[in-house]
Amino acid sequence: MEKIKYIITIILINSVYLVHSQTWTKIYETINPSRNSSNTEIIYASGFGKTGGAASSYSSTIGLVKIRMELSIGGTLRYTEVSFDAWSGLTAAGLQIPDHANNLVVQRNVSNIVVSSNVSGVNTGSFGTGRLEMWPYNYATGRSVSGLSPQGDASTFDWDDNYGSGTDGHGSYQIHNVTSGYIQTILAWNQQRYNDNPEIGFGTNTSGTGHADWTFNNSNGTSSFKVQIFVSPKVISTHPSTTAQNVCINGTASALTVAATGSSITYQWYKNTAASNSGGSSILGATS
Repeated sequence: MEKIKYIITIILINSVYLVHSQTWTKIYETINPSRNSSNTEIIYASGFGKTGGAASSYSSTIGLVKIRMELSIGGTLRYTEVSFDAWSGLTAAGLQIPDHANNLVVQRNVSNIVVSSNVSGVNTGSFGTGRLEMWPYNYATGRSVSGLSPQGDASTFDWDDNYGSGTDGHGSYQIHNVTSGYIQTILAWNQQRYNDNPEIGFGTNTSGTGHADWTFNNSNGTSSFKVQIFVSPKVISTHPSTTAQNVCINGTASALTVAATGSSITYQWYKNTAASNSGGSSILGATS
C-alpha cells in the first residue's frame, strides 16, 4: 500500500510574528535657533543640555536615534521626525548640536531612516539611506561635495555639501533622504550665528532660490521653533527569515529567530491561521 506524505507549509512572519516595544528617551532640546550672545554655544532647554541633564544620565547603548524639528509656518505648527540606526561607537555626546564649543562635525550616511511629517512634499515612511550634514562652520569654498555616495551637485547647496572652518560659522543642521528615487532634504536648520536670520525648512526648498537645503532662505521664520533629539537602546539587527518552509508531518521546521541590541528588551510572538500580521493571537510565554 502506498504511503501518503502530508506537507505542511509554514509561512514565516505571516503566520508567526512578533511585536516589540520601542522606548525613546529625549536627551537634548532647544527652542533657540541661534547661538548665545558670544556666538559660541547652542542654548538648550533646562534639563536637556550638554551636562547635568538627560544626556549625562543616559547609560544604555544607543541603538536608534530620532530627531524632531518643529516650526510654526503661517500660523500652523509643522513638524518632521526622522529616526535611523545609530552608527558604531555613537555616544550621547556625539549627538550634541554642533557649535563653536564642541566643534562637532557629523557628516555621514545613516541606515534605515523612518520619516514622519505633516508637511506637504516630505516623503514619509521607511527608506534605506539618509545623510547627516551637521557642523558649526561655513560651507567649504568652491561648493565642494563630501565624497559620500550618492554624490550631489557641486554647483549648488543641496544634500551633498562640505564644510570649511572658522569661529563665526554659518552652521548646518540637516538631514537628507538619499535613497534612490526619494532624494530630498528632509529638514534643515542653517545660519545659527547670534543676532542673524536662521534659515529653516522642511523638505526640498522649491522657492526658486537655487539651493535645495534652504541655505540663504529664511522665509519660514522662527516661530515656535524646536529641535528635540531622542535615543533608544533597542534595535532589531536580524529579522526572522521570510522564506516559506515545506515541512512533512512529524518533521522539524527551522526555528524562527530575531536578534536585537539593547537592554530590557521583550517581544511578544503571535500565531495566526491566516497569512496576515493582524488578527492573530499571542503565544503564551513566547516573549524572548
